[in-house]
Amino acid sequence: MFELVPQSIVGLDIGSSTVKAVKLKKLKEGFELTGAEMISISSESIEELDQDARQAIIVTALKKLMKSKNVAGRTVAASIPGDAAIVRYIKMPFMSEDELKNMIPYDTRKAMDPSGIRI
Repeated sequence: MFELVPQSIVGLDIGSSTVKAVKLKKLKEGFELTGAEMISISSESIEELDQDARQAIIVTALKKLMKSKNVAGRTVAASIPGDAAIVRYIKMPFMSEDELKNMIPYDTRKAMDPSGIRI
């Protein structure tokens, strides 16, 4: 099967008062933590702010965080709150690894289009 996890990955958690990131290096068995950073974005919850203000604060924090050599990376896995997640199940027939690599983007777009969400 194809590799879903690259050699290193940054884990990102955007909270209501902090943005946290960790950098993990893939080992033969498991992962090694190679860096961690946390930035406070507000002394109070930013949930009370309007969307534009909240977005500006988060973008500024993300830019600052990603400049850190401890957690800089090209591949990021971000957490999102459960109520903001959209889950779709896609049934696919058995196929080769190459066929699967080619079909996932197509089937994902097809599954998301009925609700008007573009990916």
